[in-house]
Amino acid sequence: EQAALMIQPIVEDIYKRLGDNIFGADGDTLENVIIQKLTQNMTGLTISLYGIGKSFTNRFSTPEAKTVNIIHHDNHLEPGELEIEARSLPDNQTRQVVAVCNYIPGTDRQTLQVGILYRDTWISDKRSYGGSPLLGQLWAENTILDFLRRNI
Repeated sequence: EQAALMIQPIVEDIYKRLGDNIFGADGDTLENVIIQKLTQNMTGLTISLYGIGKSFTNRFSTPEAKTVNIIHHDNHLEPGELEIEARSLPDNQTRQVVAVCNYIPGTDRQTLQVGILYRDTWISDKRSYGGSPLLGQLWAENTILDFLRRNI
């Protein structure tokens, strides 16, 4: 208890400096933070993934993730097609959050297009990663989760 009191000012300073870049503490995961936000908003999430492997689905394999529906596609979308895809999904007509993610791996640069549609509002972003292609999939998964966390 004394140690916790001693580090409290340091923890507060870190949170003050980093703000929204901190998504949780201790055992929190991006997946759990997203599920908590969905529960608070009383909504579900449908994610339509292009070029993202099945490992992403495994990250939502807990019983708490029952409101998350993931659809995998083998092909890729053209840049302007993300919003069209989101609006065409049946879950768009309910109180669901609909996300569309398009991952395009490359030899020198990986590209990720991600967007969400919620209550008829479209938010999107495009990110690129110049690191090892071997880590591209993991980068894409974490970038998608962080985008969802910040925008749900």
